[in-house]
Amino acid sequence: VARQGKQAERLLILFSGQLALVAEGPGSAAKKRTVGSVGPGGTLGEIELLTGEPFAASAIAVSAAVVVSIDAMAFDATLRPTYGKELLQRAQFLQTTSPFRSWGVAALVDLARFSQARSTIRGKEISNAGQQRREQLVFFVVSGTVRAHGFREAGEPGEGEGDAASPMILTAGAFWGLSCLFPELNEGSTLTAHSSNVELLTIEGNTLAGKVDEQTLQL
Repeated sequence: VARQGKQAERLLILFSGQLALVAEGPGSAAKKRTVGSVGPGGTLGEIELLTGEPFAASAIAVSAAVVVSIDAMAFDATLRPTYGKELLQRAQFLQTTSPFRSWGVAALVDLARFSQARSTIRGKEISNAGQQRREQLVFFVVSGTVRAHGFREAGEPGEGEGDAASPMILTAGAFWGLSCLFPELNEGSTLTAHSSNVELLTIEGNTLAGKVDEQTLQL
């Protein structure tokens, strides 16, 4: 359905069936490995159409599949002005945060697909420690400031063991919630909007699993 290294000529939407995403390393003796899959409702080619980069993996049908295609001209005329612009804006913001500064545009746009935009006002609770443990969300501050209540550095007294920890103020470009990937960060706290208007991006932690390491975070 799509070949690694080739340019996308159309947006592909999988109506039914299953596709395997298979990547091959450099060299004639390189092994192929399955790096993902696409199910009904999934798409292929939008990242490549937005960034101009070739397919990073081949898409191979592993069952009978029905694929709907939208050519590049129709994509540019109808989807790029809104869908594409928003994705690129999210990707550009994510690149300003330390976990993703070394990522390429295509990888960032792919990650931005899984992000959700949120806005709130001063004093509103964004999340609490219980929610963070259940929902495993990572928060990125796009604009405004956010107050983290009850944050304690690793090794500090826990709840009920001494004075309450001072609140931490998160500014634009800051992120919170990576303790769902690295429990030693000990981030359990309540997040509330600190400035009059706050804009956030949220990403499910499992989307980042295996993609962000301690060296990248400069721990």
